[in-house]
Amino acid sequence: MSGISFIPPRLERLDDQPPGGLLGMFRFERRNPLVGVASLVDWRLLGHLSKLVIEGFLTGADGESVLVPLGARMPHDHLVIQGLGDPDTLTRRSFEGAIGRLLSCAASLGHRDITLTLPGRPEGAYETSDAVEHFLSVYDRIGKDMPITIIETPGAQKAMLPAVERWRLKNSVPPEPAAGS
Repeated sequence: MSGISFIPPRLERLDDQPPGGLLGMFRFERRNPLVGVASLVDWRLLGHLSKLVIEGFLTGADGESVLVPLGARMPHDHLVIQGLGDPDTLTRRSFEGAIGRLLSCAASLGHRDITLTLPGRPEGAYETSDAVEHFLSVYDRIGKDMPITIIETPGAQKAMLPAVERWRLKNSVPPEPAAGS
């Protein structure tokens, strides 16, 4: 079933996700160390993401897209990290472009279930209300048939829920079952 649900940024909640699917994250240039969900995933992958950063393979450059097969360490089949470029240049257009690239990448890999962070949210570079509105704008155009799980703190989830509920009503999508935080 398509729709939008939320989970908090905790490793055990990522582990509870159904097998398969895609985990999507975003990264700014020159932002070290890894923060939020990226740091949790890096820990689970025994520092593999940090190694990619150190080796210059994962730079966070605008438009960069890095695919990491996850194997048995995570329930997701793949991790895709989209580069956002300079954190001072994150605009609605670049935010929506990054979401669009991620959803298109997921579709080209044959994934329908996507678990993701929203661009700039783990770093606090993008406001909660703007982030969900801009995400929904792209989701409406590109990914409406994909089940999406957004990784956000409980407080941010609460702030995002009214916009998601308005979107569900507008699109006649039943609410997702309540998930424990």
